[in-house]
Amino acid sequence: SKGGLNVLTRCCAHEGGPFGIRVNTLTMGVVTGTRFIDVLHPEIAAEELAASPLRRLPDVSDIVEAATFLLSDRSRATTGEIVNVAAGRHMRY
Repeated sequence: SKGGLNVLTRCCAHEGGPFGIRVNTLTMGVVTGTRFIDVLHPEIAAEELAASPLRRLPDVSDIVEAATFLLSDRSRATTGEIVNVAAGRHMRY
């Protein structure tokens, strides 16, 4: 399903571009500051933190910042992108 969402993002961006429509996807992994992680499953956060290249996990404010950027005119030349806010946890190399 992730691959399908990535292709859909790019296809919609390609089709909508001539009409001034920008399409981007914001993805994330484990996000601290949520009840699911902080209260119900803190062990998941500990595992993800140990594997994070930045040795931190994104919190809710990091997600809000990325979404605000994508919704603003500052990203007016950004379309068809998959923006992963996961402190490097899911980067490909």
